[in-house]
Amino acid sequence: MSLGIGGSPESTDSAIRAEDSTHLRQQLVVKEFENRLLRRQLTAQQQQIENLQARLKWYENPNTPPSKQGGAAGSPGNDDSDEEENEDQGDDAGGDADAASDSSPGRDEGHEGTTRPPPEPEETIRVDQGYCPDCEQTLSNPDSYVSRTIIDIPLPIPTTVTEYELGKHHCSCGNEVVAEHPDCPETGRFGPNIMAQTALGRFHQRLPNRKQAELFEWELDLPISHRTIYNLTKRVADRLRPAYEDVKARIRESDVVYCDETGFPVDGEQHWAWTFVTDEEVLFWVDESRGSQVLEDVLGEEFAEDSTLSCDGWSAYPSYHTKLQRCWAHLLREAEYVAERYEEAERLSEELHALHDDLTAFDEE
Repeated sequence: MSLGIGGSPESTDSAIRAEDSTHLRQQLVVKEFENRLLRRQLTAQQQQIENLQARLKWYENPNTPPSKQGGAAGSPGNDDSDEEENEDQGDDAGGDADAASDSSPGRDEGHEGTTRPPPEPEETIRVDQGYCPDCEQTLSNPDSYVSRTIIDIPLPIPTTVTEYELGKHHCSCGNEVVAEHPDCPETGRFGPNIMAQTALGRFHQRLPNRKQAELFEWELDLPISHRTIYNLTKRVADRLRPAYEDVKARIRESDVVYCDETGFPVDGEQHWAWTFVTDEEVLFWVDESRGSQVLEDVLGEEFAEDSTLSCDGWSAYPSYHTKLQRCWAHLLREAEYVAERYEEAERLSEELHALHDDLTAFDEE
């Protein structure tokens, strides 16, 4: 009896099983490919999460000031942009009108106003002729006068040129001595007022050297190159170096020194601006390092053991000195940070805040 075309049932089953096996292997290859793809995506996502968590630490950690927490500042070092924008908009910025009025210019509500008294005029100019815009007549005999006192400066601002004849002496010891005058610099031809104005323009007004050169020509009718502006600034720094060293010496002898440091770009490179403060002195120090070596350079290798450093939690401070007074702002933020996460730390946070309030009230009284 014939079974028909296609062979025996056994061969047909074998062909079906082979086809199913091939199909399963194909599915397995596809699943393995999908698995590898998903693992790659998971690895990339985990890396992205780690990067975001690292960025989040800029804003959500006990050492971050409130102005930067939660990313409100946009980026580190830019925590005043929103505040400045709201101040410029005034009452139209929205929100509480009272809050807007607090930052507006002018005297506070209820504060008695004052008016600048007019200075005594050095010259009186009488103006008789007037012009009527309706009749187009020129009037020359006024019935009375209206007095207005105007304060102004002449342009260009007057400059003085002084020649100093400095006596030259030959001492009996063999030295040659030249007389000195406080208004006659040892180097260059520009006096102390111009040098001081140059330093103020560079560091207080933040004017580039070329802008200062333009300003000197406009205001003083005194052409000065931007290179000369740089040299004048350096001469001021050289003249002030002894006073700077005196401040540093007094800080080294102080019983309590407050220290802090913040990022400071110099020619696009990361530097650090250090601040050392006592009751009577303030010293700024710009350095490439944020380490304890800076503390040794400023305060000396052997800072007095009984002196106290008031500082935040940066590791450079305990590496340099053992007697530390933690900054209250950082300490309270750290206590709050821990208390929000651990119930047993709540009492510590409350006690520290109460102690701070008591000390503040005592200090105010």
